[in-house]
Amino acid sequence: MDTPTRYSFPIAVALLAGLSQAAAASDEAEIQRLITPESEVSLGLDYVGNNNQYWGEYTGLNQRGVYGSIDADVVKRDNETGTWYKLLLHDLALDDREMRAEVKRQGDWGVWLDYSEIPRYNPFTITTGLNGIGTGTNVVNGTFPRQVQFETNRERFTLDLNKLLPAGYDFELRYSHEDKTGERQWGQQAGGANPVIFLADPISYTTQQVDAILRYTGEKLQVSGGYYGTWFQNENTGLTVSGFPGVFSPMSLPPDNSSHQANLTAGYNFTPFTRGTFKAAYTYQIQDENFVLTPGFPLPPANDLQGDLNTTLVQAGLTSQILPKLSGLADIRYENRSDNTPIYVYTPTASLTSTTNGTNEPRDLKTIDSKLQASYLLPANFRFTGSGEYVIQRRNEYPIRSVSYRYETDDLFWRGELRRAISETVTGALTYVHESKWGSPFLINRLTGGAVGSNDIEPLYLANRSADTVKLMTNWTPVDALSFQIYGSGGWVNYGARNQQDFQNLGLQSGWTQNYGADATYVFTEKWQANAWYSRNDIRVSQITCSNAGTGATAASSPGGACNGAAGPTAANPIWEAELRNVSNTFGIGTKGKVTGKVDVDANIEYTNIVDHYPMQDLVPGAPIGATVPNINTQIFDLRLTAKYAFEKNMGFRFNYIYNKFKTNDWTWTSWTYADGTTVTQNPNQVVNFIGVAYYFTFQ
Repeated sequence: MDTPTRYSFPIAVALLAGLSQAAAASDEAEIQRLITPESEVSLGLDYVGNNNQYWGEYTGLNQRGVYGSIDADVVKRDNETGTWYKLLLHDLALDDREMRAEVKRQGDWGVWLDYSEIPRYNPFTITTGLNGIGTGTNVVNGTFPRQVQFETNRERFTLDLNKLLPAGYDFELRYSHEDKTGERQWGQQAGGANPVIFLADPISYTTQQVDAILRYTGEKLQVSGGYYGTWFQNENTGLTVSGFPGVFSPMSLPPDNSSHQANLTAGYNFTPFTRGTFKAAYTYQIQDENFVLTPGFPLPPANDLQGDLNTTLVQAGLTSQILPKLSGLADIRYENRSDNTPIYVYTPTASLTSTTNGTNEPRDLKTIDSKLQASYLLPANFRFTGSGEYVIQRRNEYPIRSVSYRYETDDLFWRGELRRAISETVTGALTYVHESKWGSPFLINRLTGGAVGSNDIEPLYLANRSADTVKLMTNWTPVDALSFQIYGSGGWVNYGARNQQDFQNLGLQSGWTQNYGADATYVFTEKWQANAWYSRNDIRVSQITCSNAGTGATAASSPGGACNGAAGPTAANPIWEAELRNVSNTFGIGTKGKVTGKVDVDANIEYTNIVDHYPMQDLVPGAPIGATVPNINTQIFDLRLTAKYAFEKNMGFRFNYIYNKFKTNDWTWTSWTYADGTTVTQNPNQVVNFIGVAYYFTFQ
């Protein structure tokens, strides 16, 4: 009867010893895996079965043919010195190639060099006789009409040096250089009855950036200070145009400019439960490249713009765990953008009915953004988070304007969120946001002679508005193998009119948005799982315009105001309303798993349907409707199949097949021809078959 007790202690000791050894072996294996990670190199061939404009727009896989495939992810570590060596190659044989090399001595220093290319192929077929494409000289119909492919390419390399210093300091220096070359669709309204001719904007940009940062990390204080500079250079200062009557030449292109910023960011832990943050920055931006002079126009009053923009930013914040169930946040941000560009008369005019006095208009903007937020844990495991944010913006003003303007705008945001873990398998959150925007009275636009100008439309960024947004999100895991994520949101915005009685509520009236979706994942076994998703986005905008929105109307003038003067809107000069709408539906389903010990597969199908609606109606009885604008419907179907066969533990083959179908009835360019005869078209039905085979091997 005593035998079990007699041996229980030695057995327990043996079991504990075995468990300890197993745990130690597991930890050692994990450490070994981390210090000797797996590297992989793959080589292959890709075949694109169809010419296309949409699918290969940003990869260069837009022409039928065979392409190379080279990828590598190599990681090595020198255990004696703790130095890591990393090499990453992605799509090396394609136009969107990426390369990165890195050397890092753990806890000491590091350096990495990154190179990437980003192509963009114009998705339209351009047939033109324009000569000089890609240069600073365009000759309209200077050659026989032919199809041309417009494209741009960005080549960027970045060098980063970082070093850990004594006493909690570290330093980082980063330099990037990007060249963007190619051509862009452009045009000009030249002579005659407003004809538009086709031109090519020559792209030859160089952008450089320098970022130098010194950091200090202490137990309570963390500080980061540095310098950030950018330099933009355009090889082409202007575009010379000829070959068409009445052309304007040369045309100015984006000028050289630079910016310089000194910044400081700090954080301080006052207590384990309270932290303060601070940020300050000063930015100086200049544009001083000489003007492009146009024959027949008066010489400018200065050789260059003398652009001088100074921005000061100061931000301070405080977060605290006030009580065990209550936390709070307070934040204030001040930004002052001061435009010190000299004011000159560049386009002298003797007209008394002009909307400009010929001067440039430097823009100053001051912003004060303050925010308060609190979060409280309620009974039944509910957590409520509420916040308020108030934004004030003040601008300078000019006496002669072509659009409505106001000196100050005020934005007030209220946000409330209720979140709860309903059970171990269900969590959810409900959020409500309200925005109110108002401001100082709109200024009356006047012409150069003092008469009242057009006061019809409020610019969107200045318009009064009242907006509400509701969001709902939930996660549900009814069983371990099945999980759901469901979300939905709806938003409504109304734009206030300056004077409803005078029909001066032209422009945007209201907006409405609705987004919702669901995602489900089911794990059949350890080797197989599947997922499906659906999303819908519905955006609607209502706007109003007038056939004869003339001048001579103010916000307090006689009825009719903006539309057809004092006569008001009529059947001959009606008010038109457009209810624009964009609806997109996306559905997808996928599965992945292991067929055998050597074969893995992955399959995904996605379908997207996008419809743009342009319904219009007149708001005056008897007015003709005119030609209706047809909807634009775009459909995209994408099938992707991937298989991986490992004929050895460290090597094998990958197989990829993609079927992509793009279909649209977009009419934007179908009925348009430039005055010089150039046409721009798009293939409405595009099908792509892609096959890829790659050999891979792994090593340590």
